[in-house]
Amino acid sequence: MDIEQQPPRILVLAGWVGSGKSTFAIELEKSNPNYVRICQDVLKKRQACEALARRSLAEGKSIIIDRQNFDRKQRLTWIKLSQEFGTKDDNDKIIPLECDLIEFATPYEECLKRLEHRTGHESIHSIQEGTKILSLIYHKQWVSPHISEGFSRHLILLPSDVEPNTTTKINIKSIQISFPMTTEIIQSILDTLDSIPVTTTIQTITPHPHQQQQQQQPKDTRNQSRSNTYSKCPW
Repeated sequence: MDIEQQPPRILVLAGWVGSGKSTFAIELEKSNPNYVRICQDVLKKRQACEALARRSLAEGKSIIIDRQNFDRKQRLTWIKLSQEFGTKDDNDKIIPLECDLIEFATPYEECLKRLEHRTGHESIHSIQEGTKILSLIYHKQWVSPHISEGFSRHLILLPSDVEPNTTTKINIKSIQISFPMTTEIIQSILDTLDSIPVTTTIQTITPHPHQQQQQQQPKDTRNQSRSNTYSKCPW
């Protein structure tokens, strides 16, 4: 992986427990010293996460926000941080740091299967605890993210067996990924993210994959259709 120093960016991960966020974040941090993983499972308190995020950005490091980020309020914290660390243009206007959203749209049933076989998690110590958290977020707390919240780009990661419907959205893209999460796959994800044009205008909010699934299926199942621009990664 190319580890040339780049301007700092914020990668906001969003997705249910068991969706693959931490696997991605851990491997990215290992393979690229320019990235720092910010994980509340490790740091325990939100204030500690924000402190490490600010310190890392001040040092010129990019940060990966590894948490479920299940509603707009949680995600807004990191959008505001991108503005805080932005630069001013010639007209004294703040240009925020790039704040990109990577959504792990792993189906609910697949998350359940992963939780049944998960060991050594940093904060979830039993299958029952994990499935309880997953159910709570899925049924009651999840608010689907959208680029109009203030993100620069929105990349949706789908399992390799999920085929989305295709529409054209300039700042949103969906790709298939496969596991294990190798260095090559991580670089392909970052390359795809960088290929998406940066948002310059507020997008019109349309039904989101997670919302469509919940409208079309009982709450404990997941429709595998997606409604974002689709391409297949070369792995």
